[in-house]
Amino acid sequence: MLDTGTIAQAVASPGDLHVKELRTGLRSGEWIPYVTWHHLEELVSHENNDVVRRRFEFFEGLPHVAYLKQTREGPNVGAAMDVRDCEIAYLADHPGASHADVIQVVWPEVRSGFCTGGEFIAANLEWWLFFRAFCADQTRLQKEEIANVTQFPTTDITERLPDKGRSPPTNSIQESRRQFARMTGKLKRQIEAHGDCRHLDPEAIALKLMREAYQDSVSLVENGGDHVEAMLKRDGVSRDRLPKNPTWEDEGYEAIFVAQLGVHARRLLRNKEELLRLVRKEQIPAWVIWEAVDRRMKRMERAEIGNVNDKHILNFGPYVDVVNVDKRIADLLRQASSAHPLLGELYQKVPKRRGLKGLVEHLRRV
Repeated sequence: MLDTGTIAQAVASPGDLHVKELRTGLRSGEWIPYVTWHHLEELVSHENNDVVRRRFEFFEGLPHVAYLKQTREGPNVGAAMDVRDCEIAYLADHPGASHADVIQVVWPEVRSGFCTGGEFIAANLEWWLFFRAFCADQTRLQKEEIANVTQFPTTDITERLPDKGRSPPTNSIQESRRQFARMTGKLKRQIEAHGDCRHLDPEAIALKLMREAYQDSVSLVENGGDHVEAMLKRDGVSRDRLPKNPTWEDEGYEAIFVAQLGVHARRLLRNKEELLRLVRKEQIPAWVIWEAVDRRMKRMERAEIGNVNDKHILNFGPYVDVVNVDKRIADLLRQASSAHPLLGELYQKVPKRRGLKGLVEHLRRV
C-alpha cells in the first residue's frame, strides 16, 4: 500500500533511480499496489489537470492493481467505512472473535478487487472526473475544517469523567457565555498559529464550533439534574462501555463510535441497538488502529489536512503486506506499537528506513 506522496513522487520524477526500481517491481508483478478511495481522492484533487492525467497514466501502465471492490453507486474502490462494514458484520455474527479471527475471515473481502491498471482506470475514470469537477473542492474544505477543529481541544480532555451523580456545579448563563467566548478565542489563536487553514477563516471555524457547543451545553443544563449523565444519554454512551477511570477523551471516542455505528447499521441493514449489544469498538481492528493514531495525532503541535485521510488509509493496514507511510505517520505508529499488539504488527509492515529509498530497499528484502 503506497503512500500518496510516493505515487506523486513517482509521477513527478520518472527518471529517478529509485522510482525506476519501484516501477520495475510493480510492472513485473512481484509486488501488487493496493489502492483505496482515500488515495484516489487525494490524487485526483490536484489543481493541475496535467498532473492528474499523469497520475492516471501511472496506474494505467500497471499489470495488476488490488483494492476493496464495492458495488454501491460511485467508484468501485472501497473506503475505510467499507473495511469497518466487513469487520462489524462478521463480529455481529461472531461476537467473541479475536482480532486475528476477524482479519483472517475479512481479508478476502478487503482484497476482493483485482484487475489490470487499464481496467481499473476504465471502470472508474468517469466517476473520478465527476468527483474532481464537482466534489473535490467541497471535500477539501470539509477536511480542512475537521483537521483543524479536532487537533486543538479547548478543554482538558485528559481530565477524568465525573462519577455518576458527581457532576460539577453549572455556570450561570452569563459566565457560560464568557467561558465559551474565551474558548473561541483560544481555538482561533491555535488554528492561526499551528493550523493548516488554507481556504477557511480560523475565526469563522472557531465561532461555528463554539456556537454549536454552547447551544448543546445550554440544552443539557436547562432542565436541571445531572448534566454529565444528560450528556452521556444524548451521546448514547453507556458507562459500562467506557474503560476504568474514563477521561473526557474516552467518552468522546465512544460517542463517535456510537454515532458511526448508526451509519454502519443502515449500510448493513441491521438494527443499531442490536449492533451496540453485539459489538464493542475495541473488537474492531480498523477502529483500534484509527483511534490509537488519532489519540497521538492530537498530541502533535500542528494540524495537517492530510491527517484525515492518513488515518483512514491505515484501516487497511492489517490486510496488506507492506505499509508505505510518510515519516510523520511512521513515527506515530512507532509510538503506538507498544500500546497494542495490533499496532505492533502494523508497524512491522512499515519500512524502517523512511522515504522512497527505504521502501525500495524493504521490497528487495521481504
